[in-house]
Amino acid sequence: MPEEEKSKASRPDSRKLHPGVHKMRDAVVNPCIPESDASYKCLNDNNYNRDACSDYFKNYQNCMKFWTKISRQRRWKGIKPHLPPPEERDQILQDMNVPENENL
Repeated sequence: MPEEEKSKASRPDSRKLHPGVHKMRDAVVNPCIPESDASYKCLNDNNYNRDACSDYFKNYQNCMKFWTKISRQRRWKGIKPHLPPPEERDQILQDMNVPENENL
């Protein structure tokens, strides 16, 4: 194999997404996808003016804090999986009297 072909074969394809991107779009491991999507939509709609989207960012941060707290509690109690599966999350929110997320 010529040297040029070897170097091309060893380079990663730049069109492929980072593996973590797919993981963060998976509802099983990220319960805050709607909040994330709303933040990105706000940025797109406001020409990436971060100040205009601060409420969306705070909503996403609150979502992540909430589910991190739930995961820690479940881990401490020995409940697996630590992060509840998507089908259990609505019930957890209802049990804790958390209002359903209203995308801003």
